[in-house]
Amino acid sequence: MRSRHQFFRSSGSGHRVGSAARNTAATCSPQSLSGYFWLQHSGIGGTSVGVNNNTDFLRSVTEGIITARSQPIHRGRRQQLWSVDMRIDDGTLVARSQVRLQNIAMPESV
Repeated sequence: MRSRHQFFRSSGSGHRVGSAARNTAATCSPQSLSGYFWLQHSGIGGTSVGVNNNTDFLRSVTEGIITARSQPIHRGRRQQLWSVDMRIDDGTLVARSQVRLQNIAMPESV
């Protein structure tokens, strides 16, 4: 799965706008979406929630496009473990993340 997030520098101040929210989205979205789609595709169904997230930010990015690629490490009935590499367009690794997801059964009425 590929996810692309664009970062922009705010005009004038030079501060990054919403960098904490965007960093969270960039690191959590690919694993969460991958985990959900795998549950649906595998026939297990339900949804998943993050129980642990560890992200190492290697380089600062103030503008441009970051491409996040998720890879499964473990996918089981109860939990999943996903890794994500985030790179800028020239292929430079800017962050690496690992998240553990808990699989949750959903009631039929939901």
